[in-house]
Amino acid sequence: MNNNATLLFMMKEFLFQRITLILLTAFVLFLLIFAFTTHIQMTDHTVTSISILNGTPITGPETQTIVQIFINTLTSLGLTSVLILCVIASANLLPDMFANGKMIFFLTKPFSRMLILTQMFFGVVSAFFIIQCFLFGSFWFILSMKIGFVNLSFLTIIIPMGISFAAVYALMMLLSLTVKSTGLVTFIGFIHVGAFSSLLSNRFHAISNTGDNGILHSLIVTLYYILPQVEDLRVVAKNIVIGETYPFFPILLACVSATIILLLSFYVFRKMDI
Repeated sequence: MNNNATLLFMMKEFLFQRITLILLTAFVLFLLIFAFTTHIQMTDHTVTSISILNGTPITGPETQTIVQIFINTLTSLGLTSVLILCVIASANLLPDMFANGKMIFFLTKPFSRMLILTQMFFGVVSAFFIIQCFLFGSFWFILSMKIGFVNLSFLTIIIPMGISFAAVYALMMLLSLTVKSTGLVTFIGFIHVGAFSSLLSNRFHAISNTGDNGILHSLIVTLYYILPQVEDLRVVAKNIVIGETYPFFPILLACVSATIILLLSFYVFRKMDI
């Protein structure tokens, strides 16, 4: 068997999940609607006019308001939706492998458990990388054609998004190895990306500013540094979109968090009786 068989298997499983295909189809429809119905005019890298379906162009202060609403929607609802849908699509991959016996099939091959789990992780993360390259790359291309201005830095949005998903999926792998329940793994991933990460980040920064101490302070700080910092990485992505500087620390912290959780997953997987 090919040494990369597990990696390729997980990539294929993720890319051809029904919800993944629905996400890609919906995005293609959005791109087509955006490309054929919206006209954007820029002067000195500033949007000066927007029209939809050849209607009356929107100019003046209203233009900047629309641009701001669009950016906020893209960087909050849009990025969060992509993450949530990919979390849902990937949540069942590992539990299903235990349920249908595919995990036993891979374990019978002359590969170490650490190699198998590593390939599973990077297979899913690589598939997500392909998806977001298509999503953000195609949107960037059409937007660049619309405004007549190429902003290559926009494409770096794939870095915080990719690291964010990698950290979340590392946590989901650990949960899959311990509870082996698709429903519970999906629920925890959904709650963390959709709400808990934002609440945790806001509370952490509030405590950091006030200097509060106590058990609650210690718990929040511990959870903030251990769990994937989705909200802070979303802020990094937003700053990339609007062309502002962004802190590198959340990216580094998420990489460290993902590595620690992945190492813990290796330990749990090595001790498992299958």
